[in-house]
Amino acid sequence: MPVNSVDRCVEDVWACVAHLGVDVTTDVVERIAREHLLALACSAPLFDPPG
Repeated sequence: MPVNSVDRCVEDVWACVAHLGVDVTTDVVERIAREHLLALACSAPLFDPPG
């Protein structure tokens, strides 16, 4: 996964956690971002492109 995608995910998680009023710690952000990135990496494509 590209580094800029990982960076964006971490930034988005940080903003979401803060918006929800949860104490923002690196541990919380790391765990949520890791789970999200793993889900993206393990997900199957929605369709098989022609070719």
